[in-house]
Amino acid sequence: MKKVAIIGKTNLRAEQIESIKEVCDLSLYRDNVHHGSVSEVISRAGGSQIVVLSVLTPFTRKVIDKCSSVEAVLSCSAGIDHVD
Repeated sequence: MKKVAIIGKTNLRAEQIESIKEVCDLSLYRDNVHHGSVSEVISRAGGSQIVVLSVLTPFTRKVIDKCSSVEAVLSCSAGIDHVD
């Protein structure tokens, strides 16, 4: 079972989150990362294979380097400026 982290306020509906819970080990962080804290993103994403981000969640090179288990990053936004 894949480990998934949803980080920040996304546009995912409750029924979509429930569907993810049925097939994945889900860690849900509904609040946005404070002041773009990279260490907070690392803490929340650590150990996950899939990370779902809000537009306010910085997924920088440092996060990528520290979270080696991450296989896929999904952004719930129109742009990807916050992902290195």
